[in-house]
Amino acid sequence: MRFLSLMGFALALLFCSSVNASVVFFDNFGTGDTYNGYSGYIIGGSARFEQAFEFTAQTSGFAEMVTMGLTHYAGQNTPTKIKLFADDFGRPGVLLEEILVTDFAERFSGNTTEAFFSGTTYLNEGVKYWLGAEALSGQVSFDHNSTGVMGNRAYIRGISGNTWILDHVMMPAFRIGSIPT
Repeated sequence: MRFLSLMGFALALLFCSSVNASVVFFDNFGTGDTYNGYSGYIIGGSARFEQAFEFTAQTSGFAEMVTMGLTHYAGQNTPTKIKLFADDFGRPGVLLEEILVTDFAERFSGNTTEAFFSGTTYLNEGVKYWLGAEALSGQVSFDHNSTGVMGNRAYIRGISGNTWILDHVMMPAFRIGSIPT
C-alpha cells in the first residue's frame, strides 16, 4: 500500500512539473540572460528604421512572451511596436501579431525588456518566423546577443520605404516562449 502511495505521489509530481514548464521557441541570450548592451541596432530615429530578425521555432506551441535586449536609447521610453511575422521566402511576410511596448530596460543596465503576446499565435517547430520592431517616435536600441549567433535581418529605412532590405548580421538578443505557469 505504501509503495502505491509513493508511486502515485511520484506520478503526480512528474505530471505537475511537466505542466508547469515553459516552452522556448528561440533563445540566443547568454547565461543569465546576458547580452552585449554596448552594440546593437537603432530602431526608429530620424531614418525611421523598422527592423526584423529571422528565427526558426525550436518546438511547437503558442507564443506568449518575448524577452529582449531592447533598451531605451536616449534616456526615455519610446512607444515601440513588436511584431511577429510569418516568413515569406526569406523575408518578413504576413503579420501574425503586433503588440505595443512602452516601458524598456535602461540602456547599459544589462536588464531585459519583456512583452506579452496574446497567446493565440501558434508557432510550428522547424518553421521560420521574423521578430520585428518599429519605434513610433524617438529611438530604442535592440542590442546584440553575447553568444555570437548570426542571422538574417530585414529592414525598411525611411517613412516612405516599403521594401525589405536583407542582410546577414549579428542577431540581437531575444527569447520567444510561453509563460511558465
